[in-house]
Amino acid sequence: MQPLFPGESGVDQLVEIIKVLETPTREEIKCMNPNYTKFRFPQIKPHPWHKVFQKRLPPEAVDLVCRFFQYSPNLRCTALEACVHPFFDELRDPTTLLFVNRRRGKMDNISLLFKTEKLQSLNRKQKHELKER
Repeated sequence: MQPLFPGESGVDQLVEIIKVLETPTREEIKCMNPNYTKFRFPQIKPHPWHKVFQKRLPPEAVDLVCRFFQYSPNLRCTALEACVHPFFDELRDPTTLLFVNRRRGKMDNISLLFKTEKLQSLNRKQKHELKER
C-alpha cells in the first residue's frame, strides 16, 4: 500500500496534496489556518482523482474520497454523511453477506479481505455451509 500523498517533509507533502486538490483559494486557506492567508501557494493544475488511484475504483468510491478531501473543514463529509453515501448502499442491503478472510503473516500484519455476495445468488449447499461456520 502506498501513501496517497507521499512527501519527505511537510512542505513536500503539501505540494503533493495541491497536485490533487489544486491550489487552495484564499477563503480555503482562511478556513484551514487564518494565520497563513497571505501565504502564496504554487499554482498547480490538479490531477483527476481517477488518475491518483492506481486500481480502478467505482465512481461512488471516488466521490466519497473527494468529499473527505476538502480544504475547508466545514465542506468535508461528516461521519454520518459518509455512512449514508451511495458507496455503502450494498452493505445496507439485507441480502448482502459480508465474508471476512484473515491472512496471517506476522502477528502485527493481519489484513482483512472483504467480499460481499448476494444471498439470493447462493445455492442451498452454500447457504448450509455458511450456517455451519
